[in-house]
Parts: sequence; structure tokens; C-alpha cells
Amino acid sequence: HVISEDKTKEDSYKIYVTKTTNIEIANANLETLAVREGSLNPEFNYNITDYKIEIPNETTKIEILAIPQSEKAKVSILGNNEMKVGNNYIQINVIAEDGITNKKYELNVYRRNEKEQIQYEQEKQYQAERLSAILQEEQKTKSNVTTNEIMQNKNTNIYSFYTLRFFAM
Repeated sequence: HVISEDKTKEDSYKIYVTKTTNIEIANANLETLAVREGSLNPEFNYNITDYKIEIPNETTKIEILAIPQSEKAKVSILGNNEMKVGNNYIQINVIAEDGITNKKYELNVYRRNEKEQIQYEQEKQYQAERLSAILQEEQKTKSNVTTNEIMQNKNTNIYSFYTLRFFAM
């Protein structure tokens, strides 16, 4: 039982402790967590339980791959079927082989509205065009350097040829 210092807030917590000599039967960690529709932020790590992901406006269902570290653990996924525009919460529950130990992973999924989707696609297009222009400019610069090197080598070779003729006479 916890009470804030100013005594305005009060919370109760239950802590369940499982003592076991076989740690594997109490393993409620995920080995893999992946979402087809985007990338987890931060990148998946079994010790991190809270993730964010942003999805396109047209996506209404999230496909999730959640594989537990222990083969005998059970995984359930809640809230991934009807993504509304804005914030959505998906909960992935892992129950260990012992049936007692559990761990909850949460995904905060943000589904863009139509206006945000248009802006996102325009920004993506703009970035692709900028990258293409940079790569073309870099290729052009490389091409100019190569041409200059060839001309310098050609002039050096002509100079060497005349030098050799001069000494040969």
C-alpha cells in the first residue's frame, strides 16, 4: 500500500513471488516480437515491455508475431483487430509453463488520420526525390573527377612521350 507524500493519492500493489528451482518453467519472456505493419520503437528486447508503432491510415488490423522463449509458455494478444484513428493499445500476455508467472508487453499503436497520411506520403516522396538528386549529383561529381583524371593522365603521357623522344634523338 502506497500513499503520496502530500496524502492526496493512494495506490495498492500486489506482488506475486514464485520460488522455483527450475527457472525455465517460470520463463514468461518473449523471444521474438514483430509487427508486419511497421517497426517497433524501441527495437525489440525481451526486457522492454512498452513499445510504440505508427501505422498507415488504411490499416485496421495489426498482424503480430509473438514467440515465447519457453516452448511451453502461452501467448495471448488482445486489441489488435480494430485499429481506430489515433491511439490504440495492444496487450500481449505471456504465461509461463508454471501457469502463475506472467509478463505483459504493450504496444501503443498510432493510426494516422487521412490528412496525416497524405502529409506522411508527401514527406516520404520528397525525401526519396532528395536522395535521388543527391545520388545523381554524387555520380556526376565522380564522373567529372574520372574525366579530369583521364585528361591529366593523357597530358602526362603525351609529355612523357615527348620527353622520351627528346632524349632519344
